[in-house]
Amino acid sequence: MLNVMCDGVFASSIAMIILSTTIFSLQNVKFPVMRRQLYIDLLIALWLLPTANAADFEFPDITLTNAAFGSCHNRKYAANAQKTWSSIRAEKPQIFFWTGDSVYTKGRSEASLEALQYEYEQMKTNATLGYSDFHPPLGIYGTWDDHDYGGNDAGRELPNRRERANLFWDFLGHKMIENRDGVYSSLTIGSAPRKVKILFLDTRWHRQQHCIPSVAMKVPLGSGFACLTRWFAAGLFPSLCPSQSTLLGEEQWQWLVQETEASDSALTLIISSIQVLSTNPMMEGWGHFPSERDRLFRLISQMSHKTAVYILSGDVHHGEILDPMAMKEDTFLEVTSSGLTHDCASPFYGGLCKPLLNTFSSHRHNNITNYYIGINYGVIHIDWDNSIVEIKVRNQYGQTVLSTGQRTLQTPHPTWSEDELRTINTTMDGHLLPWLKMAFTTILVVVAIRFVSSRRLLG
Repeated sequence: MLNVMCDGVFASSIAMIILSTTIFSLQNVKFPVMRRQLYIDLLIALWLLPTANAADFEFPDITLTNAAFGSCHNRKYAANAQKTWSSIRAEKPQIFFWTGDSVYTKGRSEASLEALQYEYEQMKTNATLGYSDFHPPLGIYGTWDDHDYGGNDAGRELPNRRERANLFWDFLGHKMIENRDGVYSSLTIGSAPRKVKILFLDTRWHRQQHCIPSVAMKVPLGSGFACLTRWFAAGLFPSLCPSQSTLLGEEQWQWLVQETEASDSALTLIISSIQVLSTNPMMEGWGHFPSERDRLFRLISQMSHKTAVYILSGDVHHGEILDPMAMKEDTFLEVTSSGLTHDCASPFYGGLCKPLLNTFSSHRHNNITNYYIGINYGVIHIDWDNSIVEIKVRNQYGQTVLSTGQRTLQTPHPTWSEDELRTINTTMDGHLLPWLKMAFTTILVVVAIRFVSSRRLLG
């Protein structure tokens, strides 16, 4: 199939040239001044109309019915990689979405540009991994997370961000979008009423450090210590941590609002490298940025009037289906697929994975065990004739292990009131504050008892 991708920016530029030429010609035609100006204003309005909702990448003549997605691919697990990519190829997806961590570099410290480029080249040329001959008809798109960004848990403090972004775009096979701080982008497939919009968010470029900065790149076993500091920070919120920390940055927020307001898609997929709905305080996620998370919830609620919305995420090395209103019907869902080559049970501390997932479960859809520990990838199936979408997580052998079930694309979908938004389970819940108060009270009581006792002895 011919690749019919059309870059929205390029199309807008051509339209602008045509418009400018036409306006120049009109200025030399002997119309009354007011009529000539009316024609010019009309042309400008007509130009703005189709380009207002132009995505960065577009396939207007293709109907999407089958897509795949995944995250967390480490080259050192080559045998696992081959099995996984073989199963993904068997799905015959029209397109593939990276949801972060497409490569890992060696070592704990910040990755150099050379190290990142080497890993990307290995992915594209090393046949033993199984990725080099994977070429879905519409191509490969996606966003990065911390490891393909170049630093575990890193955010805006990482140097050479633009150079890192250029390497990532080259890996995907696309040109870097000019005058954009970050790798966020939009993609549309199809035309209304069978149109899908995919919004790739960048959760690294603008992100401020966590309340307690991560030590993941600084000390041995730093990832484990970073999990503990995040848990500690969430437990003391809001006493310790500011609620207004930045994740996306205002420029990206404005872009996101514009993309959603102008959209006429029946289905919108929001791709975030880190989980949005998780209540697990030990992992990186939107929950550690409460004001940003609330802002996204309000935006999704507004979007639900006219489009079905789902979030796809990665990062955590397990599969999961998450629900903002857990155990309730007809809410939007988040589907996490991670990882393509390894899972959270693999490291020496892997025995903690299942107990932690069972402990932090209030965000989970339908039941607390709606997760999968094992190598996995995600698939999206759309039945336009019956207005149904189903998102599944499959193991590396292609067997379905999690599913959203068949869900309607018909709108409007349920929206939320401010009171309902406040009931959504949160990460920063201050769970340590009662214990801290109890400990402080106990210490005061013990000190008082000892003081009284010492006074009696002296008396």
